[in-house]
Amino acid sequence: MPPRRSRRNPGSPDDARPRRHRETHDRSWPPRQVHVPGRGGTRHGTLKDRAVAVGSNTRGVPYYNVIDLIEFADEPEPWVRSTYYRHLRNGRINFAWQYSICEPVSSWERLMAVGCATPWFRPLIARALPAPVA
Repeated sequence: MPPRRSRRNPGSPDDARPRRHRETHDRSWPPRQVHVPGRGGTRHGTLKDRAVAVGSNTRGVPYYNVIDLIEFADEPEPWVRSTYYRHLRNGRINFAWQYSICEPVSSWERLMAVGCATPWFRPLIARALPAPVA
């Protein structure tokens, strides 16, 4: 199937990024309601921010890795969800909610602290961070 064409620019393929990636980087998108399934049922929150990185391309199916900042009205701190989307050959974009991790920011802080204590994770984080500005 040929790539879809963008409505804004009919000459450019629209398959390089999912719609939500463009909205996030455009910064003009409004916060939207999100649903987070869990053991206690589905939780409803507000998506406050999103970061997207192009992931792997397994068997011709591109993946997009996503980190969301979500606020729940009944929680004292925001939550972070790490998940991915798959851009299928038929043009559909599937959200992989069943393979997500969604935890409060304090849980992510503990996870990062444990990870940074390992010899392989700390260098990975150091490479990912921008160089300090002098």
